[in-house]
Amino acid sequence: MAETIANPGTCTAGIVSQRFRRETSVKEMLKMRAQQLLFDWQCCGCWQRFAHVIELFIMDAFVDLFITLCIVLNTVFVMATCSSSRSVSSSTRSS
Repeated sequence: MAETIANPGTCTAGIVSQRFRRETSVKEMLKMRAQQLLFDWQCCGCWQRFAHVIELFIMDAFVDLFITLCIVLNTVFVMATCSSSRSVSSSTRSS
């Protein structure tokens, strides 16, 4: 009893440290529970295979290249179509 009265700072530091540990453990528990709810799903095998194939398709660099080439070719074809339709419309206006 005399030790507690002689050094009161130790007692409050101990209480604060216990409260901090309890809050940390609650935070860790909530964090672990959130991770279980959000990321630890057990899906059927066919869905996992489908997700894997889609991931391979999306992450492939050649798919990005293919999409870029499609956009460029589409732009070229649209420019060619617009320029030919403008020349046709301008020739019909002048006559």
